[in-house]
Amino acid sequence: MKKLLLSLSLLLVCVAGNAQKNPVLTIEGGQVQGVLADDHPEVFVYRGIPYAAPPIRENRWKAPQPVVPWKGVKICDTFGRPSYQAIQYTGGYYTEWGYGKEETAVVGDRIYTDVKSGLNAGITGILVMSGETTPEILAASTDKPHLVLKDAGEILAALRA
Repeated sequence: MKKLLLSLSLLLVCVAGNAQKNPVLTIEGGQVQGVLADDHPEVFVYRGIPYAAPPIRENRWKAPQPVVPWKGVKICDTFGRPSYQAIQYTGGYYTEWGYGKEETAVVGDRIYTDVKSGLNAGITGILVMSGETTPEILAASTDKPHLVLKDAGEILAALRA
């Protein structure tokens, strides 16, 4: 019994000691460090690690190019955005087709990337609850979509209303 208690005590000390360490990883491009997961404080997550050079300017319409190296430690606490050209600047696809922001919507099943990108760009954000986002994630999120739909089949009817 004493051995069991001693073993459990040592295990708890080891787990508690390791929970505080946030490793810096060296990958292609540089060093990255994650952040603690909101729902699992014992787990580190790495969001938005660059895997290729941005597909802009000379890289547009080409196969992915090697990642651009960075200096220092990149804190990986935020996911990347959907296509930059689609919504992030005036002259993007929606204006190229003759539509304004008030006539454009970003539709997606991820509140933390799809919908958030639309909201950040001043475009209507529509969340479809058929993918990654659960009712619990939606309730806890500070980003509130303009419209929440059960599935993609409801989009056209909702936009006509």
